[in-house]
Amino acid sequence: MWEGFVFVHLGEPEHSVRESFEHQNDKPLQYEAWRMDELRTAHRTVSEVQANWKVLVENYNECLHCPTVHPELVAVAPTFRKGLVFEDGRDDWGVSIEGGGAGYTATGATTIPVMPGLTEQQATSMYGASIFPNMFLDLTGTVAIATRILPRGPEHTTMVTDYLFRPEVIAAPGFDPGDVVEFSELVAHQDYTICERAQQGVRSRAFTHGVYAEKDELPYLFNERYRAAIERP
Repeated sequence: MWEGFVFVHLGEPEHSVRESFEHQNDKPLQYEAWRMDELRTAHRTVSEVQANWKVLVENYNECLHCPTVHPELVAVAPTFRKGLVFEDGRDDWGVSIEGGGAGYTATGATTIPVMPGLTEQQATSMYGASIFPNMFLDLTGTVAIATRILPRGPEHTTMVTDYLFRPEVIAAPGFDPGDVVEFSELVAHQDYTICERAQQGVRSRAFTHGVYAEKDELPYLFNERYRAAIERP
């Protein structure tokens, strides 16, 4: 278990969950400041995507598609407009929210209070982590969005997304996560659409292999980790 999330290894794990996270490409341990084990689910969505789960992970790990596929996202997180997955000069893998906002919303603004214990930079930034093998974690100063990736077949994946907030925030009068859910689901379904198109291309008899662009370091690292995992005796 880590931060309230349960991870199951069906074989003989070499390391504990936390030890294995020390070697993850996206450095998830830095998000322990969000105290996610204290958060609670305020909303859950389930989406069926007609694409292989690895296509979805590769898409998540690059942002070359962001300027054309996610106009709403790049408006609130301008770094993504450059095709970058994190901001130049930062070692925490974050990107600043336009106007110093703290919300995962179309404007970056939110009435939901910032979680306790976060720095000003953490509170006003957007973060994302692909946790090997099948989890996405997206955070701002006010919400943690956890997505389970459930492969159903070579061309079918179920995405289960939980929207996590502080329990006292959920219990407060007038709490409404609607703008967070609406924005997040918009961005997610934009990705699902292009992943389904990519799956159609992979299915083509003309397809042999893809290529890595200069900014594809994270997809490359994921693929190498996956290859090592399936080749391990």
